[in-house]
Amino acid sequence: MARTVCTWLLVIGLVPVGACGAGEPRTDAANARSATRSSGEGATATPSPATATTGAGSRTAAASATPWLVRVGSGDREGVLFAGDRARELLAAHGLSADATWDPDPATLATLEDALPAWIGTAAGSASGPRIVSRWSSYRRQYAGFVRAGRRAIFASYFCGRADEPGWRSAPISVDDGGDCYFLVSYDPVARTFFDLSVNGEA
Repeated sequence: MARTVCTWLLVIGLVPVGACGAGEPRTDAANARSATRSSGEGATATPSPATATTGAGSRTAAASATPWLVRVGSGDREGVLFAGDRARELLAAHGLSADATWDPDPATLATLEDALPAWIGTAAGSASGPRIVSRWSSYRRQYAGFVRAGRRAIFASYFCGRADEPGWRSAPISVDDGGDCYFLVSYDPVARTFFDLSVNGEA
């Protein structure tokens, strides 16, 4: 786990003392971690039960044996960071891979969130862009930090749904259609630029 986010998790009680090592990206050889405690406001480590949900967009949620989730944000910016070894699980659910993974801290995710609405309002096109921005408060988020070709980035999956809808806080949400109620995007926190935007089509 990267030193910065590990230190943050240590402060709010989500990892034991001594768990924070060198802040290097994890590779496939990294050890799995799990947490079942929660502490503080806006950050919770949650075990992942076998979960499946159905509804608009034919969404499915896959289960994992290595739970390591951190809730971030609140209200209309609530999301889940797939930290530790679970980052690869979220990427794989969307057909993606990475050379390594890392855990972005809450401040970096907040920077992404602050910049995204204005950018996507234009980048998503004249039809989808305004609709996405107009329903911003209805989106939930799932994040994962990844490294590809030496470049750190954040993958973010956005989908419409109620905050109390089961499943989305504990497993990746994969959607086949559903239109612009569902989109994916990646963010470079160094350059502060977005890339690889993908907005779902209609069934």
